Parts: sequence; C-alpha cells; structure tokens
Amino acid sequence: MGKYPVNLELKDKAILLIGAGSVALRKFKRLAASGAVITVVSLYFSAEFRNYLIKELEKNKAVQQAAAVINLCQQNDKFKQDSLKLEFKLAEQSCKILLVKRAFKADDLTGKFLVFAATADSELNYQVFKLAHQNDILVNIADAKYSNYSDFTLPALIQQGDLQLTAATGANLPALAKNIKQQLADQFGFEYQLLLAVMAEIRPLALKKLKSAERQQFFRTIAAADFLNNLAELGRNLSKVELQQQLNQISQGNKNSWLYQTARQKIIKLLASYQKKAR
Repeated sequence: MGKYPVNLELKDKAILLIGAGSVALRKFKRLAASGAVITVVSLYFSAEFRNYLIKELEKNKAVQQAAAVINLCQQNDKFKQDSLKLEFKLAEQSCKILLVKRAFKADDLTGKFLVFAATADSELNYQVFKLAHQNDILVNIADAKYSNYSDFTLPALIQQGDLQLTAATGANLPALAKNIKQQLADQFGFEYQLLLAVMAEIRPLALKKLKSAERQQFFRTIAAADFLNNLAELGRNLSKVELQQQLNQISQGNKNSWLYQTARQKIIKLLASYQKKAR
C-alpha cells in the first residue's frame, strides 16, 4: 500500500520520545533540529545520548545544564531528581527538552502531537503503540518486530540548508534508502543550497516586481541547469574548508559572506533583465 509523503511543521509541537539509546538518539537529533518540544522518557540514558547532549550544551556555553545532564543520566539510581528541563540551540533552532529518567507511564502521552517508541523492549514499544492509538496519537515504532505497526516512517534524509532530499523504502530494505541517500548527496552540490538561501530574500522581490509571465520565466531560468552550473563555478577557487565555512555562515543567516553576496548579485542582475522585458 502506498504511503502519503509529507513534510511536517514541528516547531513548538509537543513530541514524546520513549527510549534513550542509539536509535532514539537518531530520532532525537532530527526532532531537535525541527524546533519541536521534546519529552524523552527512559529508565536509562546511554553514554552516547548523554555525551551528545553535553557536547551541544557546551557549544551553547550552558555549562551548568551540561553538569545537570551528567548528574541525571548517570547509570546508578542515586540521583536527586528524575527530570531535567533543557533549552539550547541546535541547527539554529531553539530546542526545548524535558529529560525524564523513569519508566514510561500512560500519562506521558497527554497533549502529545507525535510519539516515538524507540526502546530495546519490543513489548514496551507495542504497549506504547496501543496506548497512543487509544489517544488518537500517531506513533512511530523503531522496532523490527513491530515496524509494520508504525503510522509513519522517517525517510533517509540529506539536509542542505533549505533543500531536503529524502529516500524511503518502507520497512523493506532501509539499507537501500541509505545508498540512495548517498547518491543524492553526490548528485546535488552546494549550488542548490546557495540558490535556495538567496531566493528566500529575492523571491518576495520577484513577486512584487515582475508580472506573471516574466516571473515564471525568471524562476525557470534560475532553477535550470545552466544557472546552477554558473553558481557552482563560484566554489571552484575555494578549498573544501573555505567552502564549508561560507556555507556554514549562510546556514546561520549571515548574508554578508562572499559566496552569498556574489550569488545574490547574479540573481539580482538577472531579475533586473526580466524587469526590463516587462516594460
């Protein structure tokens, strides 16, 4: 049966993630980058999960919160608190996270938009699935035994700025989706990310300045291979490190980078030529 592909806006949506191992961490990273409000419930937080949180908190200079994570996630049960609220930036998104170190309870589902069951206990994952459905909440089960019960699955993802490239094979062969993902990454260069970043600024101007026919031609021209190849040429004289630094600046919203400004000038020049045609 066919699946319905969709991109969800999860910013500020309440998400429940049950489990804190390596699989749960993969789910967590993508959720955090979306700006969701995440509650993580688990009796045990893996070293990988804990260390990832500590690293991100230290990047944000949240030293006290990092220390609190160590205190909460230590493997023994001698801790003074069973929950911890965190807030930091990940991929330029503000992350609001509640870590809860205890067993899952049905009440954890209250008010949640989506649920992810990603524990090593298959029967617990199935229990979460049943309770979520009783509460009309969509659930993803990261468990080979019950994977076909998931209401939705997550495709393999390449994220390049505003460009998202995905590949999905259902639960049949995830390894194939990973291979396709790598092929997509090799095929689509930085010029696509660059074009979309600049167009976030230029598109409203084009909508205002150009009539319908010229606007369509303008959009088609900048989306065509020739113009993209033109943008790709901008990176030819940059080392991989320099290019990545430029792209990182653009991802952080820095419009003053050389790469952004040069691409912007090219697009503005093309826009001006279409304005002349419209007169």
